[in-house]
Amino acid sequence: MTAATTLLIVDADIVTRDRAVQPLRRAGYAVVEAGDGAEALGQCRACHPALVLLARTLPDCRGVDVLRQIRADPALAAIGVVVCAGGESRAGWQAEALDAGADDYLADALAAEDLTARVRLHLRRQENANRLNARDARLIEAQALAHLGSWELDLASMQGDWSDEMYRLLHRDPALGTPAFEAFAELIHPDDRAGNQQAFARIFSATEPFTFQYRTHPSRGPLRHIAATIHVIRDAAGKAVRAIGTALDVTERVQVEEALRTSEARFRTVVQSSWDAFHLVAPDGCIIYESPGIIRVLGYQPDEVIGRNVREFVHPEDLRNAAGATPDRLRAPGDHRSVELRVRHKDGSWCWIEAFQVNLLDRPEVNAVAVNYRDITDRRASEEALRQSQSLRRIAGQAARLGGWTIDVATRKTTWSDEVCAIHDLPAGYEPQLDEAIQFYPPEYREQVTRVVETCAKDGTPFDFELEMNTAKGRRIWVRAIGDAVRDSTGRIVSLQGAFQDISDRKQHEQEVALLVDRLTTTLESITDGFFTLDRDWRFTYVNAEAERMILRQRSELIGTTIWEAFPETVDSEFDRSYRRAIEQNATVDIEAYFAPLQKWFDVRIYPSDQGLAVYFRDVTGRRNLEDQLRQSQKMEAVGRLAGGVAHD
Repeated sequence: MTAATTLLIVDADIVTRDRAVQPLRRAGYAVVEAGDGAEALGQCRACHPALVLLARTLPDCRGVDVLRQIRADPALAAIGVVVCAGGESRAGWQAEALDAGADDYLADALAAEDLTARVRLHLRRQENANRLNARDARLIEAQALAHLGSWELDLASMQGDWSDEMYRLLHRDPALGTPAFEAFAELIHPDDRAGNQQAFARIFSATEPFTFQYRTHPSRGPLRHIAATIHVIRDAAGKAVRAIGTALDVTERVQVEEALRTSEARFRTVVQSSWDAFHLVAPDGCIIYESPGIIRVLGYQPDEVIGRNVREFVHPEDLRNAAGATPDRLRAPGDHRSVELRVRHKDGSWCWIEAFQVNLLDRPEVNAVAVNYRDITDRRASEEALRQSQSLRRIAGQAARLGGWTIDVATRKTTWSDEVCAIHDLPAGYEPQLDEAIQFYPPEYREQVTRVVETCAKDGTPFDFELEMNTAKGRRIWVRAIGDAVRDSTGRIVSLQGAFQDISDRKQHEQEVALLVDRLTTTLESITDGFFTLDRDWRFTYVNAEAERMILRQRSELIGTTIWEAFPETVDSEFDRSYRRAIEQNATVDIEAYFAPLQKWFDVRIYPSDQGLAVYFRDVTGRRNLEDQLRQSQKMEAVGRLAGGVAHD
């Protein structure tokens, strides 16, 4: 008790009030008085006393009416109230007072010492109750913050009691009260009820606390994963009499674990199914991880290279490009570079590989240089063959005085190769209109040249003629012109193309000119694969950055949508049929198809899995274009051979 403790005495009789006021003030309490109900309520609001001694009858109302107003006011509801009969009793007034919210009642007037002791006892009891309420409030708050509910169950009556958090966790209205033991199962996910029943059956035999997990019923609210712990209380005879337990919401943990499992499964799918190989190289150059892709790329098993220095496998002339060598471009965390180097295959041969290296030395969980690499030996050979072929074609063109040309049918603009320009004694890059080009022929030949060109442009009739012409410098030479029509996908003639040769030497010397052009083998320039995954509902679950670049779509707009929604053009296409075939046959499917909206060709490999599909694809438009070049080169080679044959004749 402190001097600051305020009491309110409410009684119409001033003598009665004084008999209470004097001893309480002597005891150190601050006492205020009120003679009726209205004044009593005013004093409560003004000084907010710790305790009110309220007479049962007042001039303007009954004491119990004042009590009800105090309890109805949230600002006053916590004030302790003792109703005093003052020696005038009527049957049942005590119950009415307690029902209205009285903390206690005095049926008879008390001596000063007894009154003081009674007030002190009540205040102490009220203080303890406040402490208990505060502790309960903190417990409730802590349980809410921790998503932890608690409960207890009387095993004899099978009646229990729940904390507030238990109701929230299991989506039950607290107004319904604690459910009966049998009704608790209705709050549990149907698939978990059997396990829950088995857990509760252990109560009667368990000697130690035990745990189990269950999910809430999905129809009652958001699905929650609950980790439950049960502790059994036994009497002196060892009989189980009471069970207490906790329920912890572990939904986030379960979701994180599931996301981690999904991420790990995706990573394994990417690493194990990729055409490429992948390894991690420690700062000292030792390989600390190798993917199964090395089997396809270099012929080694992963465990044959792990622990060995990457320099052991690199060609001596390419060591500066090895992952263990950290050039300036790869010194800082996050730095990356793409290099091409030669690596020894298990069979002893040297393979060209393209390696994309990323410095992850600053990441404790990695502490290595990550390297994604692929075999580009065939590509390098194709590029070298193409370079040699182009070089030979230039040499052959110069030696045979042979060039190529095209005419755009719509614009009548001609495009000449450098050699055709040279034959006309014009600078490289000169591009005359068709009518101007025909003017190089003498007047007697112009009608013939015009006729065969127009006929070819109209109905595709090829032409091959040998005529004299005058160069820009006035030289009179013999030339051979060969032409054919080029059609688009609809069959419409869009251009003419052909060969043009100075055959003056043949006419003069009848010398055979041979054109040697190696057959071109073309492939697309290697690029990092695009990759995405679909679930069993055909929805995108993952899209990598290279796929974003190639298909010109952001992953944020694709994730969660079906492939048919995102790309309606693929419905009933080769892509559609291949995806479905992979799922239906549970087999890997490889296709190469044209995607019209992007005007690109893609080489696609499709892997089925329990989760859906993993799809790798690469842009092979460049390769397709190179193939067209090869066909053009072959055609030019054929023209050259034909020209050579004519020269020989």
